[in-house]
Amino acid sequence: MTSSKPLDRRIQRTRKLLLDSLIELVLEKGYEAVAVQDIIDRANVGRSTFYAHFENKEQLLFSGHGWLTESLFGNRNEPSADLTLGINLGILFQHAADNHRLAKAMLGKKGGELIINHLHELVYTSINQTLQANQSNQDTSAKRLVSQAIASMLVGLLRSWLEADLPLSPGKASTLARALLLGSLAELPTVLAPPSVPY
Repeated sequence: MTSSKPLDRRIQRTRKLLLDSLIELVLEKGYEAVAVQDIIDRANVGRSTFYAHFENKEQLLFSGHGWLTESLFGNRNEPSADLTLGINLGILFQHAADNHRLAKAMLGKKGGELIINHLHELVYTSINQTLQANQSNQDTSAKRLVSQAIASMLVGLLRSWLEADLPLSPGKASTLARALLLGSLAELPTVLAPPSVPY
């Protein structure tokens, strides 16, 4: 009986080849301009091979985003987890650096809005959950607004850092992000206080 492991390795190699080809093309001409046929030609595989693994280029791109979700939140159950508003900034920036080409293809100026919006939603949800849990007696709608704004700032910083090819080390970039996020929180007691009069 033949082991399934060689097949698994072949599948992994094929998927990596397709993803690497997509990354190269995105960095060259932008995500929106890349067609499935371009990926097939770059990877030098048959059309049936591509569709045996992925339905479209969006699914292929998302296949490489595991670093993104696992890096965002760390382990919330560990007291030692270095979380800022529910986000492990150190791990986020380090994993982005470790996957620089992929991260830049996904989130840089040539990346697609699909993944950018996905990241923004993950960050927004984490921040909003943290604010809702820690400041339960304050204005819920204001917390959602603040969460959206802080999420946009963090995603914007991460994208600019990737696009500039990591001008700061991951450690310094995460320290900057933490300073910006915590600075944004300085005025929260005033911003989030329930309004005393209708407006």
